[in-house]
Amino acid sequence: MFLLACGCSFHHGAAINGDDDAALAPDAIGTDCYGHAPFTACIAAPPTAQVTLSQDLDTGAADDTLCTELPGGRHVAIGGVTACAIAATDITLPSGTVHVIGTLPLALLASGSITIGGTLDVSSAAGRVGAGADDGSCPMLGVTGATFGCCAGGGAGGSFGTQGGNGGTAESLSLGGAASAATGSPDLLRGGCSGAAGGSGSGGTGGGIGHSGGAVYLVARGQITLGGEINASGAGGAKAGKADGGGGGGGSGGLIVLDAPQLAGSGTLVANGGGGGGGADNGHDGSDGAAPDPDNIGDAADGGSAGGGAAGSGGSGAAAQLGAAFGFSGGAGGGGGGGGGGGGLGVIRLRGGATIGSVTSSPGPVD
Repeated sequence: MFLLACGCSFHHGAAINGDDDAALAPDAIGTDCYGHAPFTACIAAPPTAQVTLSQDLDTGAADDTLCTELPGGRHVAIGGVTACAIAATDITLPSGTVHVIGTLPLALLASGSITIGGTLDVSSAAGRVGAGADDGSCPMLGVTGATFGCCAGGGAGGSFGTQGGNGGTAESLSLGGAASAATGSPDLLRGGCSGAAGGSGSGGTGGGIGHSGGAVYLVARGQITLGGEINASGAGGAKAGKADGGGGGGGSGGLIVLDAPQLAGSGTLVANGGGGGGGADNGHDGSDGAAPDPDNIGDAADGGSAGGGAAGSGGSGAAAQLGAAFGFSGGAGGGGGGGGGGGGLGVIRLRGGATIGSVTSSPGPVD
């Protein structure tokens, strides 16, 4: 089964997923196209088998057999972006959690239906980086301003669908990292943006970055049924170490795209931001920022606590269900390091005529 980039020649014809204006029909050489612009993928022949997702997947692993095999590799171009694609008649994740990591986004292409009864997880967390996270097009956030005297500022939170929080200052001299502007709804299948690292202070350790949420695309010619959860949230920023380091910024949420004529079920879509890491003082480390809780998507991910009263705590991550559209800034350090900023929201897009229905979403979907 060949998966081809959509740079082939096409003519307009029968609608795909019921959208006459955006759809492209198979052309004379028999290509069979899935999804709507700008997220479109084509296969040379319709799939003939069902797929059940039951094991974790690494989209960049050379020996992973779930992605469709191609001459010279396993990956396909979807709207100009290389992705790991799984094509089938029907795709089901009946229960449990499937973690998807790796360098590439994940795309599920179904000629029939897709049913998610468990959790499809492309989020980042401590020790795990979601599929296609930390997109290369993200602005360089850098680290905090230079350390003056004892203490370092915190790193900024990652920005994507909304802006992350600024890193906390330290003693009004060591400025925290400034969050970049939000990019808004992307036209590329890509993950979010990481937070920035904190400054190192007077011989301490700056908090490391929080990785962003990854990217996942589900397209079905029939129905997508979501009884479980799809999670593309960012990770918390890492704690700062003594003496007087600044906390790391939390990662932004990633990208979820659903393309189908109908979205059924009462499950959850979440792409919230991670909390910033706590700053350190002279004798105490901060604590790590939290990752969002996918079972409580209305709760913002907490920033890490400050290491001692002289340091700044991390800022909370963004959570749209809470009404917190932006990452919170890290707390200022007095005689210690500043806290990292919280990550901004990711993006959730619905295509092909589907509406949100009874599904809960943070952030709210755009078309």
